[in-house]
Amino acid sequence: MIQRLFKTRAIPLLLFLLVIPVLACGLLNTQTALITNAVLSKDVQGANLEPVGITDTYSSDQQKFNAVISVSNAPANTVVKAVWTAIDVGSVAAANTRIDQTEIKTEGTRNVHFTLSPDGPGWPAGTYQVDIYLNDKLDRTVKFSVAAAPTPTPRPATATLTLAPPTTTPRPATPQTGCPPFPTAVARPSGLIANVTTALGVKGDLKEPENPTLVFPPSATFHAVVAIQNAPPNTTFAAVWYALDVGGAADCNSEIDQTELTTDGSRNLDFSLTPTNRWPVGSYRVEIYVNDVLDRAVNFSVSASAAVPPTTAPIRPSATAFVPPPPPTATSTAGRPPIPAGQGGLMVVSRYGREINFTINNKLYKIVPNGTEYIFLPPGKYPYSANIPGIGSANDIIEIQLGAWFTQTFSD
Repeated sequence: MIQRLFKTRAIPLLLFLLVIPVLACGLLNTQTALITNAVLSKDVQGANLEPVGITDTYSSDQQKFNAVISVSNAPANTVVKAVWTAIDVGSVAAANTRIDQTEIKTEGTRNVHFTLSPDGPGWPAGTYQVDIYLNDKLDRTVKFSVAAAPTPTPRPATATLTLAPPTTTPRPATPQTGCPPFPTAVARPSGLIANVTTALGVKGDLKEPENPTLVFPPSATFHAVVAIQNAPPNTTFAAVWYALDVGGAADCNSEIDQTELTTDGSRNLDFSLTPTNRWPVGSYRVEIYVNDVLDRAVNFSVSASAAVPPTTAPIRPSATAFVPPPPPTATSTAGRPPIPAGQGGLMVVSRYGREINFTINNKLYKIVPNGTEYIFLPPGKYPYSANIPGIGSANDIIEIQLGAWFTQTFSD
């Protein structure tokens, strides 16, 4: 299954004793390296190798194990080593089988990142550990496990709902009762979905849910916004929509539609369903599957009294431009702070007399009325959203360049 898992690779280490005479008038370097933290994660991000999705349990299809070691006050040529071991993986291999080991030379205060990838399609279920050595001395052991892959759950077979055209005889304002309980399997969360939000709409490139609700008007488009996190490549997500009780026994627990897509990473997925005419008043359900396994479900309803929210005009962002970076030694003449090493600067300027909610890189900033906010980010492209309650919203993508300022101005 994973051929390399049970190959032991020994790395010979040479220890050199360097004797440095200490003169009476010289200084002795008493700097001592410390490991302040060691965690396992599903990924890392940024120049500082920050752990993303800290965990002690991986799924069997995890693309790689990530060990992030925080080192402090390390002199030059400090050696940090990670030794990976399969403690108990059943009949796949003997207990306590060493998988691999890697060492890195480092210095200063920073994060050190070790990874381990399978040779085959995935990892055997069981228990593992990684031993962390500092200058060839065991500092700590981090234990973790791999969960067995869930058995695919077949989606329930149901009749297809046919939405009849409007007739002169309206449906009752409330649904008829008497439909049997919906036949469904027990949901088994995959850990790849943070939440599912039903809403009247979505906004921006980030597909943020707009006007979340569990009660829709008959003319509305259903939106199920699925927030996924650290999904491995080729993960399949599916939404299956049902009418549970919409006023007739023939329509009980009927499947309306289903959609699936294959993706990876962390983002919002928008599954939507638009009526051919109007939705019958009654109760509905959307089920979300991950790789054909039911992950979670949301029950909601359609009511004739549900209101459609008014639309608002968008905020109009003014033209933006890159500004040459300020001198590296001090604050620029424009009053901007110096840009930290390895990052770029974003200056958000408000010309509104009201507070702006500005979100970028998954962080919310409150831009004060007619104010300015300075934000520092690693180079890259970042979707953002901005809104003023009751006024409007704006969404776009900003590209941050190393050592340069980008100015984003909002004005009416």
